Amino acid sequence: MKKSLLPLIIVCLVCLALVCLVGCRSSSGVVGVEINSNPAKVTYYVGESLDLTGATLSVVHSDGKVDVVGIDHKMVSRFDSSTLGKKTLVVTYSADGADYTTTMIVTVVPREPVSMSIATAPTTNQFVVGQRIDLTGLVVEVTFAAAKGQPALTIERGLDSLTVADEYAKEGQTSVRVYYDNIYLDIPIEIVEKAPVGARVRLLDGFVLWQYSTLGYEGLAVDILYNDGTASPATYATVDEIGTVIVRSGALVVHATAGAGDFSCRCQGTLPVLADEPTAFEVVSHPDFWEVGKPFALDKVTVKVTTAHGSLECGAASLDLSVSPALGSLPEQGDTLVSLGLGELTASYSINVGPNVVVSLAADKEELITTYRVGDTPTLTRLELYAVYADGSRLLVWKDGAPQVDGVTTQGAVKAGDTSYGVYFAGATYSFAIQVAE
Repeated sequence: MKKSLLPLIIVCLVCLALVCLVGCRSSSGVVGVEINSNPAKVTYYVGESLDLTGATLSVVHSDGKVDVVGIDHKMVSRFDSSTLGKKTLVVTYSADGADYTTTMIVTVVPREPVSMSIATAPTTNQFVVGQRIDLTGLVVEVTFAAAKGQPALTIERGLDSLTVADEYAKEGQTSVRVYYDNIYLDIPIEIVEKAPVGARVRLLDGFVLWQYSTLGYEGLAVDILYNDGTASPATYATVDEIGTVIVRSGALVVHATAGAGDFSCRCQGTLPVLADEPTAFEVVSHPDFWEVGKPFALDKVTVKVTTAHGSLECGAASLDLSVSPALGSLPEQGDTLVSLGLGELTASYSINVGPNVVVSLAADKEELITTYRVGDTPTLTRLELYAVYADGSRLLVWKDGAPQVDGVTTQGAVKAGDTSYGVYFAGATYSFAIQVAE
């Protein structure tokens, strides 16, 4: 009987041992994790990769036991070195189907600048003593220290990223120092004598240039510009656009020749023109005739525009007008009413449309010899005679005793009883009084 019980007792003891082992393992499961040691590298330059050398994790069990394990890249998330600042990394440890997390902090900082050179020189490097040093246009190349696994980084920086040491140029100065962070670069400059370099056209302070006015020298200033940034009135100046009728508001570009002493130059300026509202609009003068078949235009039409700030007389063609009949059209023969519109204001005049025929002969110089004998033919060497057409145009037809165009005839030989002598062209007559000697 004793022999039969022994195997059973052995089996029971083994089962009891297994139960104890399982119970002991369950009672000592993982309950948390914490950083045991941070990585050796906790500061990174932009773009560097994560380095976990030296990073370890404490794994705490329920029975108080602590295991120390290394932290690898698979356990870490949320690392980003593309932007600056502190980064909170999440460390995850997995055990028995559960995840346990903790965090560690690293910092991403700019790379340290180690050298600097000129990429683009400033617009000017010449300054007058006492002049503010203006390095506009300067671009530098800044080289930053190499990061782990990455070469040195070179980037361009403009003047807005730099600090200029000297504000004003000094006698004998040959360079000006600029700083970027903790490094600097000396920019070569040259001290020069004050000299004129250009000119400008502007309005005097307080002067207003109104629409519907004529540009004059009143209110204009032409300055000579110097290499130290100062300006003074030009000794002499002429503005090309003087006399221009200003019909639009906005900006008026003008050009001038200006000088002082031996210096002279051309320059350009933009003058602001304020809008003005016309209060009256009328036709001052106009032709009475228009040649039939000729495209219509506002030739020789003068108008007057009145505003709250003055009045302007100018050629109608210089204004932005609505016109009837339309410009470029062919008005029908006969009396025609021309209507002009300036905004809401209108004005009109009448013209006669017809063939452009000679309506008279007019002498600019008249014959001085007025006494002849019967049979004489006057030479008319002093007579200068023009044909006047319906549109007001003139054609020279007689000069220096001879016709200037075909179709000119004279009265011929003087006859007894003649009291005048005539020249004829295209149906028109010019005559002057004569005496016939016995």
